[in-house]
Amino acid sequence: MHLEEQGQSWSQLVPAGSGAGARLAALEQAVNEGIRHHGLPINTRTALNQAFGFRLRGDIKEAWALVPPDLQEHKDLLKHLPGELAQAYRSNVKWFLVHLEEQGQSWSQVAAGSGAGARPAALEQAINEGIRHHGLPTSTRAAINQAFGFKLQGDIQRAPGLQEHKDLLKNLPEELDQAYRSRVNRFLVHLEEQGQSWSQLVAAGSGAGARPAALEQAISEGIRHHGLSTNTRAALNQAFGFRLQGGIKKVRLAPDLQEHKDLLRDFPEDVDQAYRSSVTRFLVHLEEQGQSWSQLVAAGSGPGARPAALEQAVNEGIRHHGLPTNTRAAINQAFGFRLQGDIKKRLAPDLQEHKDLLKDLPEELDPVYRSSVNRFLVHLEEQGQSWSQLVPAGSGPGALEPAVNEGIRHHGLQTNTRAAINRAFGFKLQSKAEKRE
Repeated sequence: MHLEEQGQSWSQLVPAGSGAGARLAALEQAVNEGIRHHGLPINTRTALNQAFGFRLRGDIKEAWALVPPDLQEHKDLLKHLPGELAQAYRSNVKWFLVHLEEQGQSWSQVAAGSGAGARPAALEQAINEGIRHHGLPTSTRAAINQAFGFKLQGDIQRAPGLQEHKDLLKNLPEELDQAYRSRVNRFLVHLEEQGQSWSQLVAAGSGAGARPAALEQAISEGIRHHGLSTNTRAALNQAFGFRLQGGIKKVRLAPDLQEHKDLLRDFPEDVDQAYRSSVTRFLVHLEEQGQSWSQLVAAGSGPGARPAALEQAVNEGIRHHGLPTNTRAAINQAFGFRLQGDIKKRLAPDLQEHKDLLKDLPEELDPVYRSSVNRFLVHLEEQGQSWSQLVPAGSGPGALEPAVNEGIRHHGLQTNTRAAINRAFGFKLQSKAEKRE
């Protein structure tokens, strides 16, 4: 089933007559890629060897996150990455350099002498190919743009996959300029690459004259860090009658209040740079709203606390003021809180595949477990994800386990969520602590 999802077949990878003792290069690579990037069970290779008598081997770079690139020029690139680059982006750059070496290429071959503002064609193609066919994270392009100041773009030939985005394109004004039409198309594709959708950023009923804050931020971020064209904002304004503005003069980079400066100064060192940035943005947002941390968080609130006023401020900020969706998770991780999303806002998932999952849950499943599964599916949608992304048809739940663990640790999901999913679907998900035992 995985092969078919990748547009491949057994006969393409296994020549007729291949028998016991064979070590088929194309099949071996497909298996290793599937395990590394597509969530196939780690025993897939063993299963095929036993079933067909093959001698397939693992990929020595399977633990890619622990293995640095081999070329000195790549090691030097990593050593000189900007200090403020988020850890997740740093990891994406490293993975891309390892990928280049696996393809027999090097950075100097695809981006020699290119500086800020450049759009090296060979590099852009290598990234797009890597994302489409080799399992590189969809954020690889954004990571390289931010690290090196490039303006790389995605595959412009792509069209959006979500039906709501297709409908938006179909209903664009006929008089809209073709160049602007193309920019709207590219922006919708970009949203999907980021795990977002139009309806998440633009409230139903938003019409001419509106200025949706979350949409405005997404466009500004896309132009600044993801290589979107600078006229994307103008295209959306003309297409939908919005009043979106650029964010360069609007965004404050640091809070003014001393208590907020002190909070940032005492930040845990092990918190990811992206989370640090989200907490900074939240403190600036509080000051813009005439509030402060001490007004929302009682003195002495420590790990495990769930300050109601803070939770409300975070939820309001995400929903109505364009704060990043990871703000809640960032604050939970930084301060050990248990803030949760606005449960009253979403009682059930919106995606049809999630509704179908709930409908087909075992009848004997305990109502408490049923509720925890429901809450997890709502949580996935709040994070711009879906069950099928984490549990591809026919494969193991490799990506599901970290999503559940993260949700419990940083997003306020019930501690029985893992047990509920295991009971409902017959999985054997474990916590990090259980794995260490």
